[in-house]
Amino acid sequence: MVFHSAGELIMFKVSVVVPVYNVEKYLDECISSICASTLHDIEILLIDDGSTDASGVIAEQWRKKDGRIKVFHKTNGGLSDARNYGIQLCQGEYIAFVDSDDRIAPEMFEDMYRACRQNGTKVSICGVYLWNPELNKTKRIFDLPVSGCYPVDYEKMSDMYHNTAWRKLYHHTLFKDGKCYFPKGRIHEDIGVWWIVMAKILTLSVVNKPLYFYRQNNKSSICAEKNAVRHASDTLYSYAYGLNRGIECITENLKQKWLKAFCVQYLKNTTVECISSEAMDLNTSVLKTIKKIVGDVPVDVKKMYYQHRIIGFFTLINVNIVSLWRLIFCFKIRCLDRDILSIHVGKER
Repeated sequence: MVFHSAGELIMFKVSVVVPVYNVEKYLDECISSICASTLHDIEILLIDDGSTDASGVIAEQWRKKDGRIKVFHKTNGGLSDARNYGIQLCQGEYIAFVDSDDRIAPEMFEDMYRACRQNGTKVSICGVYLWNPELNKTKRIFDLPVSGCYPVDYEKMSDMYHNTAWRKLYHHTLFKDGKCYFPKGRIHEDIGVWWIVMAKILTLSVVNKPLYFYRQNNKSSICAEKNAVRHASDTLYSYAYGLNRGIECITENLKQKWLKAFCVQYLKNTTVECISSEAMDLNTSVLKTIKKIVGDVPVDVKKMYYQHRIIGFFTLINVNIVSLWRLIFCFKIRCLDRDILSIHVGKER
């Protein structure tokens, strides 16, 4: 047992949070891989998010097999809500997130925990395999430098697979100060959280070994969501959330560097085409914040800034596959970032 400076009792080296929702087909393999961890001093929190299949039963069966497993059943609130629920229950020095359709290598937590302790860092990140067992294929993602301790490079460490909640260990204090949580009901929720985390740390540990297996063949995964409007709108929302919370956490001497990197990634990875009216308003707010930074970014990125300044007409098409096509027409005329005229016909999802 270890006590941290605030007097909170720490019972384990790592708390593993696994949100569970209707994954009866994959859950055994996921839990089995975590239980095989070579780091034994862990707790495994299975958060059953109102599953309607046998996932909850499978989780309980595993609880009886391994005393490190704790199972919690809650009403459905989505992936972010399940992660937040698990965070509040964690008693580990570090926290890890594993999606319930993925699996990990046995040495993942041991290697990453050792790296954090040896380097004195609050975050470690490992390599990833894109994994499709149906096709018997794995593809390694090469997006990390050699193993070691590095100052946080905000731009390089915020690409596609860096933004994910999984593949990392986080010191519990990064989440338990109340300033960092996963936005409920959103997809791409990891993006904003990672920008907040990066704002709170100066260095991180890299374990350049592919220790996380990210499943590619789960068609019911959130990432398989086909609603283009939701994808674009929630991505923008997540960036805006990360900006608003992260800017409160970053130290003054690093703020410009952090904002410049954010500006580049935001403009490259978001679109203002086919987004909700809420996302339009958030985009306007973000552009105001990064306006002074734009002069320091590359020319191609600067062009994206002006493309994000929305002036004109917008037609949003929201496809509801379960029932009928639903059209949402949003007519806006904007001038100097203000709505002169705004008319909505239809109802956004």
